[in-house]
Amino acid sequence: MTLADVRVDLDEKQLRDYINKKMDEQLHQVYWTIDINKFSELTGMSKSTLENVILQDPRIKQYERKKDRSKRYWLYEQTMEAYLNILDEWE
Repeated sequence: MTLADVRVDLDEKQLRDYINKKMDEQLHQVYWTIDINKFSELTGMSKSTLENVILQDPRIKQYERKKDRSKRYWLYEQTMEAYLNILDEWE
């Protein structure tokens, strides 16, 4: 069995620009609100732990938004700041 010899010519500047563009897109991803699924994903905590420990805290509760019986959302930046404050209190 013979192996194929493959050559690929790349424009280094184009490749660098493409990589930088993709990195910028990832770094500038902005969340305005998050639901419990995204909250769980971002924190690594289970939804039940969030429900029982974090979301009951008044510092988090104040950023919860919900219309009638619809899904709950939290204001992202404020909620994450409050979340970090809560974690700082843990030993």
